[in-house]
Amino acid sequence: MNVYDFCYLLSDDAEEVAVWDYRTEAEIFCGPARDLMLEDFRECEVLGIDIDKFSERPAVIILNIETEEEVDEW
Repeated sequence: MNVYDFCYLLSDDAEEVAVWDYRTEAEIFCGPARDLMLEDFRECEVLGIDIDKFSERPAVIILNIETEEEVDEW
């Protein structure tokens, strides 16, 4: 399932979703699912799902993905 498909399955598109990229080892997105569906990495496969309920922010769904490496065009 890719990021777009996951967001499409949510019953509330205002749900806060964060995206963690394994390649860059950084959070690359945090916001409502409706905005996530428009991002460049929406076609990336979801490798894992978690819920961050221990941080200062309200509970957030975390999608783990791996973006493609950037390719230099000659």
